[in-house]
Order: sequence, then structure tokens, then C-alpha cells
Amino acid sequence: MANFLDDRIMENIEITKLNITDAAAEQFVEIMSTLEEKPSGVRIFSSQGCCGTSVQMELADAPGQEEMQVTVKGVDFYIDAEFYAHINRATVDFVDGGFRLIGFNRHMGCCGSH
Repeated sequence: MANFLDDRIMENIEITKLNITDAAAEQFVEIMSTLEEKPSGVRIFSSQGCCGTSVQMELADAPGQEEMQVTVKGVDFYIDAEFYAHINRATVDFVDGGFRLIGFNRHMGCCGSH
């Protein structure tokens, strides 16, 4: 019974943490449908460099062992559970021919301004 409750709580948290615009959802679906080997979702991950955190997205076949799956507007996202806590209600958007993660509060390193 505790697992069921935990799953429901986590599901509600997931819904409020990551948003996606209609334009981005439509673009992901279109891109994935045109590929011969169809990915099942989009991986969002971060890497650390001298300029702080860099957020990347790539098409993926399945979530990794340390990743959680979040489905928003029919698109599956695979996000490292630790990184997911830092998304802070970010929105994935598609503008000017590219995907953007809006509202992600990254910490700047030596190359950026504080």
C-alpha cells in the first residue's frame, strides 16, 4: 500500500515539475515519427563545465538505470532522478527552429556572470 501511495505522490510531483509547450510536443512527435529507428523518448541531462551546468537533450530508446520517466503531453522524457530535482518547473519550448529549456536556474561558473 505504501508503494502505491508513493507512486501517486511522485506522479503528482512529476506533473508540476516539467512543462512542455504544444509547439515543442508537436515537434518531438514529428521528428521521432520520421526516423527509421524510432526512439521512445527524449533524454534531458546535465553536464558540468567551467561555465556551469549545461543542459542537453537527445532522443533515446529507453530510460537509463538512474533515470526516471516523465510523460508530458504524450512525450516521454528520461531524466536523471538527481537532476530532476533541479528542473524547478522548467518548460521545454520550440522557438526559432530549436528546443529550449526555459526557467532552468543554472549556477554560473567561471565563464559566466553570477
